[in-house]
Amino acid sequence: MFSTMGMNSCGHSPPETVQLLSVPASQNFPDAIAPGALRWACAPQLDELQSYFAAHHAPFEKELVKAEDGRLCHIDYEPAEPGFRAAPEDAPLQELFLNIDSLAFLSEREETVGDSLDIARQILPRVTHPLTVTLGVAPYPLDLYKPALAHFFPDSIHAFQFHQSPGEDYDPWIQDFLKSGESRGEKKILVTRQAFEGQAELAGSLRPLLDSFQGEEFVRSWLSWEGGDLQFARSPKDPRKLILFYGTSARQYWGGALTRQEFEYVLRREFGADEAIYLGDLTAHVDYLMTLLPAGHLALVAEPVCDDVDVARAAADMLLRQYSDPPPAELRNLHKALLESGAAATSDVREAMTQAEAAKRSWKTFADPGVTRRIKEYVAENCPRDARACIGEAGLPVLLDRHPGILKDWVTAGAKLRVGETFAGRLLMVIEGQVSDCRAPAPGALEEVIAQLREAGFNIARVPWIPGVGPPSPWAGLSYTNAALIGRTLFVPQLGLGHVEQSWFHHIRKALPETYDVIPVDAEFLLLRNGGIHCALAFGRALAEK
Repeated sequence: MFSTMGMNSCGHSPPETVQLLSVPASQNFPDAIAPGALRWACAPQLDELQSYFAAHHAPFEKELVKAEDGRLCHIDYEPAEPGFRAAPEDAPLQELFLNIDSLAFLSEREETVGDSLDIARQILPRVTHPLTVTLGVAPYPLDLYKPALAHFFPDSIHAFQFHQSPGEDYDPWIQDFLKSGESRGEKKILVTRQAFEGQAELAGSLRPLLDSFQGEEFVRSWLSWEGGDLQFARSPKDPRKLILFYGTSARQYWGGALTRQEFEYVLRREFGADEAIYLGDLTAHVDYLMTLLPAGHLALVAEPVCDDVDVARAAADMLLRQYSDPPPAELRNLHKALLESGAAATSDVREAMTQAEAAKRSWKTFADPGVTRRIKEYVAENCPRDARACIGEAGLPVLLDRHPGILKDWVTAGAKLRVGETFAGRLLMVIEGQVSDCRAPAPGALEEVIAQLREAGFNIARVPWIPGVGPPSPWAGLSYTNAALIGRTLFVPQLGLGHVEQSWFHHIRKALPETYDVIPVDAEFLLLRNGGIHCALAFGRALAEK
């Protein structure tokens, strides 16, 4: 099970009485952790083990000690940035990072689809104190971006800068890559070693993006993690202490051989947390389950909504608006059955749901034939062998200069297509979860989490969450805790469920202290693809007060 190490590549030589035994790497994610970064330190006697940890100023926790082959062993990890301490959620915000669709930005796309560009367009004008806003973009010449910046953010109080990634495709989930904090009195931003989102094959495509975070403030972690599954707050009982809230999404990458307590120890070491609260695996990431407000030490906790026919009707209304020329027969039948079902689902609803599921792949969203024709003609004339060449380094300036309308139509059509790829399936999941198959976590598991939060000193307000259908669900559902708190404004994601969502936003407003405001933000694209507002933002926060 173990292999013996001498000097560790991320640490130092142990005394002769202490052996360092490497923790086995994951077979599926072998590059998820730096070689030699994670090990067990083992010694014949407890005092020898304690002396080793004291010598390199690492916490020693007796409850983690276990016997192995006649020795006593304790998990050992030296952080990539010794002394790093993650910024709590209530630290003053100085900088926002977003990865945006560069072509949507450059074309000055007008249509709102609810992606990270739309998040920036809706949030930034409402932020009343100046921020540094870093926009992650494709590596086109920077001069091309200036007109779009003036178009989207005229007379802005914010200072914008661009971060260019080597690839042309963008990944909106920047929260999962970056965590800000400080080390030795200097601002630092920790960058995950690799990004997987549960899929080993993603590492190659996202590596250039991660490699592009260069400079003194960025530090590459020895570990791979998903930032949405990690949150930090000051302890209500002792503000000097930093609490880590965590799930176990990263455990599959490098912690499979560890106990959950050992996994937690490593995370506390990496992020400088004094305490930790395990929030279970109730949602895909912690930010789907909870968001924190400093006033009143308030934790907004996601509570599943199930067996609510009004929610199912609202989702059916959205589907009818999407597929309205004319609506498919199966969708009309489902909508009609829901309207006639009263307060609970009937056999007619379930039968109509089965038929809609079977037919959803044949449903087509409206596409303007004139737009499609113009795009095809342009491609045939300018880049017949590879359409992407028209939006490449040489072709894009020509489009922007001579045919901006074609570029805008092209980008808008592409955005609608990407939304359409998931729209029917996700909305039918919402309906299914309300009429037949709500796969919410057991109530006891959620109440256990809430009890832990209360014990730590937090007050609780429950916020609706529509879980995905599973298991395993390809979709995490709709979480209104996947939000962004900036100053005294909570920006919450909005899908478009009409009066149902508006009633939920009213409920959230009433749950918050009077000094807070709640602003819904169109986030359809992000919500349909396992995300939300918090997922699409990384926060650069001020250093702690001395």
